[in-house]
Order: sequence, then C-alpha cells, then structure tokens
Amino acid sequence: MFIYKKTTLQYAILLFKSRVLESYKQEWWNTVSKSTVMDVYTFFKTSLEYELCLDVLPKSLRLYFTRLRISVHPLRIQTGRYANDSKPRNERYCIYCNSKDIEDEYHFVCICSCYTEIRRKYIDKNFYVKPSVYKYLELLKCTDKTQLIRLSLYIKHALKIRNQHVYVEI
Repeated sequence: MFIYKKTTLQYAILLFKSRVLESYKQEWWNTVSKSTVMDVYTFFKTSLEYELCLDVLPKSLRLYFTRLRISVHPLRIQTGRYANDSKPRNERYCIYCNSKDIEDEYHFVCICSCYTEIRRKYIDKNFYVKPSVYKYLELLKCTDKTQLIRLSLYIKHALKIRNQHVYVEI
C-alpha cells in the first residue's frame, strides 16, 4: 500500500511539473511570436531549449552572437524604433552605405558594403555571394564551432567599424 501511494504521488508531481513547463513554453512562444522586435528570432528559435552554441562559443564572443540573434544591437532596425525621431520600419535605412536597404541583421551580416573586407575575412563566401535571407538564417542556426566563432568575430569587428564611422543622417 505504501509503495502504491508513493508511486501515485511521484506521478502526480511529474504530471504537475510537466504541465507547468508546457504552460511556460506556450507563454514564451506566444510572447516571442507576437513580438515585432524578435521577428527574425522566431525563424531559428522555435522551441524553448538550451542552445548548444552557448557551449561552443568562448565567453568573450558569446555576447556578440547572442545580441545579434535576439536583436539587442545598435542597428537602425532597432534604434529607429526608439529614437526621438522614430521612423517606420520600412524607412530605417542603412546610413553607412548608399544602398537604401533597411539596416537589419541580414543587411549588416550579408550585404552592407561598409563591411565587405571584414566579411571576406570571417564569413564563408556561400553566405554573402548571392546572399539570401534563407542562407542568413542557416548561418544563425549553425552549430559548427569554427563558423560560429568566425561569425562572432565578424559581428565584433563590424560593430567596431560601425561605431568609428561618422555619418550625417538625412
């Protein structure tokens, strides 16, 4: 009788934990999927689970990679929403090149001419010669240590270049 009660209690606890976790995951997904800030994030982060890239990247580079993935960066796609003269999403142009492209994460990593040399140094050619959003998302989902480190170094150095540029906003 005692064993039966113990088993029933253990089962009830496991069931409770499972329901709490599922409820949390559902709430997380609802929040992330409705966010206009994290729209790209939802393409490669579809479940609430530990990211192996956190183990692969050295601590000194993890921050750069993570901030790009969760849209915590100084690109116009983000800063344009909060500035005193906030702009509609489709007018947050890159002010570092003359392309009239929206300065989002994809533009920053794969397209902007301001970072051509550093891109050649750190990013595999496949991602920036004939770039596509699909290729960019594959790069962000990558689990290859070398590629993740090189992408993180690119982000680090490209942000440094970006911060050194003086620009006049039109």
